[in-house]
Amino acid sequence: MINEKTTRITLTALFTALICVATSVIRISIPATGGYIHFGDGFAVAASFVLGPIYGAIAASFGAAVSDILGGYVIYVPGTLIIKALCVLASSLFVKYVMKKVKSDFLKYFVSATIFGIINVFGYFIYEFAIYGPAAFAACLGTTIQSVFGVVVACVILPVIKKVISYHLMLRHM
Repeated sequence: MINEKTTRITLTALFTALICVATSVIRISIPATGGYIHFGDGFAVAASFVLGPIYGAIAASFGAAVSDILGGYVIYVPGTLIIKALCVLASSLFVKYVMKKVKSDFLKYFVSATIFGIINVFGYFIYEFAIYGPAAFAACLGTTIQSVFGVVVACVILPVIKKVISYHLMLRHM
């Protein structure tokens, strides 16, 4: 029998790496803000569904923070650790407790990713305002575009991840 704690830790490490790679490798630059659009936020939302609020927050915050370090955005690491954790905690807990009677998986994915995105935009705005002052308003558009992209990615990949996990669990019990 496979130890559930070992499985959860392994999946947390896997999602941390996946979020880091999805954030680092495929980037669409936003020259006006110096930022970029990436797939990482969609995988962070997926981590919240697969791992739950605590382990999902760990995977999202550390995966994104390592990507910031690798990408040369070290100044964002403290903010990223806090903001991504808050995004996952809030979106995951909202879906778990407020939407528990909702039958539509797509609606749960969409609402969770949207909450994640809203907190992401406001979190980075506050962080950038503390660093750059009013210039943070200019970066807000780029963060909003990134968050909308994250919602789309999450809604596309979550059904696939759900099927893979269901198949894995089915094989596990054979």
